[in-house]
Amino acid sequence: MFVHSPALSIGVEADPWGRREVVALTYRKDLHESPYSPQAMELGLGLFHRIVVALTGDTAGLRSVEIAHQPLSPIRRYTGFFGADVKFGRPAAALRVERRLLDMQFGTADDTIRHLAVQHLAGRYPDPARKVSTQVRRAVAGNLGTGRPVITRVARLLAVHPRTLQRQLAAEGTSFEAVLDEVRREAAHRYITTTDLPLGAVTALVGFTEQSTLSHAVRRWFGASARELRRAARRGGGTGGPDVSR
Repeated sequence: MFVHSPALSIGVEADPWGRREVVALTYRKDLHESPYSPQAMELGLGLFHRIVVALTGDTAGLRSVEIAHQPLSPIRRYTGFFGADVKFGRPAAALRVERRLLDMQFGTADDTIRHLAVQHLAGRYPDPARKVSTQVRRAVAGNLGTGRPVITRVARLLAVHPRTLQRQLAAEGTSFEAVLDEVRREAAHRYITTTDLPLGAVTALVGFTEQSTLSHAVRRWFGASARELRRAARRGGGTGGPDVSR
């Protein structure tokens, strides 16, 4: 997937609703590489669903679909397409499927060809997921809004010393503060432009303690106020600044 686009990734994660017999096939976009687009995410998730159906032969194992933004069309169009319940405003786009699907075997699979293909790709296209900054970004994003984001907490999650983590980030040309700012920027843009959440709630969700701090940050990031950014998104007239259109 990262060979196709460094901004996209898929993964198998624990069920966000805590069902042990279910896993989440996640479809994520690195907003540092490309801005969030509800239409593009729906297209990608729909294609992901079609591929799963093509591989497994049916949708019997699909429990529900998770979408990060609010619906762009009547909900019945989503449920009609996926043939399952669709939940909006979720932390990540995902297909919730029965864990048993992971045990399926394909009669035409060839381990030798797969090994050669993976070896070819790995030797020519470095996986961005292996970068320390990517791991830090995901850890910060996963804990944003649950408390004040600090490097000691993230370092503990990644099982390294905070100073070691800072050195590793510096070797990649960034810092914990820069990664945190990027994650907050991406989350704030998504909440402001794709939801109707009050700005006070957005403040807490991106890890700020004061709404005025959010206001100053949004102005710095996008060259517009949060309300101007939201109005522009509703008009379909852009995102409010050059930083989000790169």
